[in-house]
This record gives sequence, structure tokens and C-alpha cells, in this order.
Amino acid sequence: MWILIGLVVALLAILGFIFFDFSSGEGDSTSPNSTDSQTNQTQPTAPEAENKPQQPDTAQSTIVFPAPATAKTMPGFSSPSGNIVCFLSDDQATCKIAQNSWEGTAYQTCRGDEGVGVLSLKGNRAEASCVALDLAQAPVLAYGEYAKNGQIACTSTMDGISCWNQVNGKSFALARGGWMTSSQGEITPDAFTW
Repeated sequence: MWILIGLVVALLAILGFIFFDFSSGEGDSTSPNSTDSQTNQTQPTAPEAENKPQQPDTAQSTIVFPAPATAKTMPGFSSPSGNIVCFLSDDQATCKIAQNSWEGTAYQTCRGDEGVGVLSLKGNRAEASCVALDLAQAPVLAYGEYAKNGQIACTSTMDGISCWNQVNGKSFALARGGWMTSSQGEITPDAFTW
């Protein structure tokens, strides 16, 4: 019995030493745990990071796919028909279409209670989805005009709406007849696939 108690005490002592060694960050410097704890110790905590002014990354904010100088700065707009409403923020655009004729085509379609078709552009992604949302009221962007907000620009044409990120070129276009995405900036009506 004393041997069993001695083994349990020895085992607990070994486990305690191992736990203390790993949790204190001391020991073998090639161990993943010790590297992580050393890395975490050198990083500022969230409050310290918030107090320091952040320098803009000029490589990420260079306008490569600019909107025309006549583009209106606005947070959102609707197409003249009212079928498409878009909302723009610094690096995001979301356009919702109420009625489309995408069913039976290669384009994703939204049916019944699935909601309206939504094309979103955020950072390096352009994607389509279905969302149960009402189309909000927004000022009309006349055909041939441009809107912008931050890095995002859009244009309204008789053939559809095109929105793009002026920095990285991610873009989408949509209309009653179809939708598409690209990474080359504005998608002009002559490039529409519908």
C-alpha cells in the first residue's frame, strides 16, 4: 500500500513539474508552447494598441481602378427603375435586386421566401447570396452617373449596375438579366455576360 501511495505522490510531483515548466514559459526554446508564450509577452495588449495612432498602409490604399472625377460621394443609391438598391461604405458594397429573370440560367436565383438577390463586395471578395430583406429607399443614381464612398465606386447604366473596389479591383455587376464578378475594376456593359 505504501508503495502505491509513493508512486501516486511521485507521479503527481512529475506532472506538477511538467505543468509548471510549460505554464511558466521556461524550458526548451524550440517547444511550441514556450515560443507562443514568449511571442505573447512581447505583443502590446489591446488597450495599448488602441492608444497608438495607426499608420495607413499606403500600399493597400493606392487607387488603381479610379472612379471618374464626376462621381458623387454617397452612402447608397437606387437604380432609376427602383429594382436595384445599393449601399456603399469604405470598403464594402451591397446591392439588392428585387426582380430578376435569372431562373433557368447559370446564374444563382432566389426563389420565394429566400428573399432578394444580393451581391456583396467586401475587401477581396465579391459574392452572391439570397437575403430576406426589404429594399430600402435611396436616392436615384441616374443612368450614366457614378457614385463612390471610400474605396468603393459604382455606376448605373441602362444595362445594369457595376460596383468595384478602386484599390484591389474586385467587382460585380448585376441586372434583371444576370450577374457576374471580376477582379479588373469596373465591369462595363459591353462585358456583361447576359
